[in-house]
Amino acid sequence: MTQSRFHEDDLEPESKNTIDQKIKSLVTILLLEKNLEYNNSAVLGGLEDFFNMFIKETNPELLRHLDKLKIEFPQYAQLTHSQRAKWIHNTLSL
Repeated sequence: MTQSRFHEDDLEPESKNTIDQKIKSLVTILLLEKNLEYNNSAVLGGLEDFFNMFIKETNPELLRHLDKLKIEFPQYAQLTHSQRAKWIHNTLSL
């Protein structure tokens, strides 16, 4: 697995646990989607609903960090199978 550019030292101490949980949640969902062959079935309602909820419920500090890493959440349902695979692979490689 590629070393992550996500550095906990860049974050406030009290937010590390919540941020770790959010990152683990995102990674778990993306790995499940990969294992399910990118069929937009890892979560009920599809990944777009998950992304919208993730963004809404995420600490602004983490959102700024994700923005620095250039992580953008696509309209997943509109992507082709190969585009989905590529996006998940690239995102997990960060």
